[in-house]
Amino acid sequence: MSRHDDAIASFDRAIEIDPNSTESWFRRGQTLEHLGNCKAAIASYDKALSLNPRSDKTWYNRGLVLSRLGEHEDAIACFDQAIALNPNLPDVHSRREASMKALEKN
Repeated sequence: MSRHDDAIASFDRAIEIDPNSTESWFRRGQTLEHLGNCKAAIASYDKALSLNPRSDKTWYNRGLVLSRLGEHEDAIACFDQAIALNPNLPDVHSRREASMKALEKN
């Protein structure tokens, strides 16, 4: 079992104890993203956002995963949400611009 697998198991236990832990859902999503499990990462971010739709970092990370999947329109919408919540969030503007450019190429 890898470090990431151990982390997922820990987040799953934390979520069993407190299913409304936005932080656990967010961190679970990050770990799944590192493992390359993008669909599960998005599902974790979606759960975190259902609990706290004002999390700029969750919107940003969700956008990163969608961009990675080539879903640039949805990624841009996530980046826009993140910018609306925190226009000073590091890298969000450049990531949005990269998704815009990728979308224009298609």
